Formats: sequence, structure tokens, C-alpha cells
Amino acid sequence: MAADWGALMDLARAIRGLEKPVDISAVMGAVERILDESIDAAGYAIQEPTATPYGGRIHLGTIDFDALARFFAKTKQKAATAETMAVAVQRRVEAVVRLNPTRTSLREQLERLIANYNEGAHSTEEFFQELLTFTKKLEAEEGRAEGEGLNQEQLAFYDLVLAPGVTLSTRNREVTKKIARDLPRKIVKKLVIDWRKSQRARAAVKAAIKDALDALPEAYGPEQYEKLVETVYEHVFESYWGEGRSKYVQGEPT
Repeated sequence: MAADWGALMDLARAIRGLEKPVDISAVMGAVERILDESIDAAGYAIQEPTATPYGGRIHLGTIDFDALARFFAKTKQKAATAETMAVAVQRRVEAVVRLNPTRTSLREQLERLIANYNEGAHSTEEFFQELLTFTKKLEAEEGRAEGEGLNQEQLAFYDLVLAPGVTLSTRNREVTKKIARDLPRKIVKKLVIDWRKSQRARAAVKAAIKDALDALPEAYGPEQYEKLVETVYEHVFESYWGEGRSKYVQGEPT
């Protein structure tokens, strides 16, 4: 059963009753526990304050921004709403960064936004509007894989391989995209159980990566090629645990 929205309100009111400025990090654990009880297949949702013509639930996974703005305009608990949304957005950012290490700038942007709010640089209304703007950017990033004709796993490789300072033609971008699309298939047979514990298995994985990256366009020089081999290998080491288990399949290792 989803947690009672009133519990979040009570928690936020208690926090705001303290003399010190609100620090979202200080209540993250308590709010996280409540949000954990609010997660189902449809994702975390905020209830609109009345039953009404506005449609009820607002899913943070596929946000109806107009409905969320209406909710914020109507509720008297604006700080609680903004703070709770910030926590939910933080969770979502961590999920997208986990799948693609090139997205760390999104985490940094959100951290700055929250820090500025905690330091009193923005009003609650300004903070809420900035959260909305940020969440639209986050949704665009989540949809980018489909626009590129890739899945999230392939997009991570594609973003890693698009090295800074390399200018690619449209044709060469497609070549690079094909490399990213093929990489998971080319390394999968090398990802045996506990491969990270075996020097021979690690060498085999790196060799498979080198073989895949050999097809990079000429715009990539030898130094960039070697750097990319290491960058991609680090991503594979952090993300794949062998026997089909990875960040993209079957969750975290035990």
C-alpha cells in the first residue's frame, strides 16, 4: 500500500519547525523510507490535493508538468511538496547516472540546485520551478536513447566513445553508433562468472574491447584510442559481473 501523503507533510512540517534552515540531506533517510513504501510498478506518485478535474495522480516517472504545477499552486504545503519532490528527483538522477557514467553532470546540477535552496538563495516557489525545469531536462535525457536508436546499455557505450575533441561526420557518427550497438554482444562471451577476479579473464575482456574499438573512424588518433580502451574497460568492470548479470540485467550482484 502506498504511504500516506500526510506522513510526508507531517515530517516536512516538523523539519521546518526547527530553527536552522531546512537541509534536505538531514531528512533523506526518513523520507526515503516513506518513499520506498510508495514505489510500485507505476512509480512514485503525488496525489493532487482534491479529487477533481485534474486527474488525480502525478507520476514522477512520466510527469504531467501541468498537473504538478496545479498541485503546487493549490497546496498550502509548498515547502513540503518542493522538498519531497527534490528527494524523488534525486533518486531518479541516481538511477540514470548509475546506467550511464557520462551523466554525472546531472547529479552535480541537482546538488547545486538543492545547495542553493538550503542556503536561502531561492524561495520555495523558485526552487520548485527550477526542479520542474531540471526534471524536464532529465526526462529528455532518459528519452535520448530511443532517439538515437539505442537502448540504455548501448547509449552508455556510445556516450563514452564520443571522445571530447573528436569531430565526426554524420557517416562516422553512424559508424561509432554501430560500434556502441555491437559492444555488449562482443564482450558478453568473455564475461564469465567472477571474471573480474581472474587476470586471464580480464585480459580477454580488454582484448574484446580493443577489437571492437579497432573499427573507430580515423578521426580517433592512437592516443585517443588507447584512452578509450581504458575508459570503456573501466565501465565494463564497474557494470558487468558475469553470466549475464549487470547493471542492465538482474540488478546488483550479491
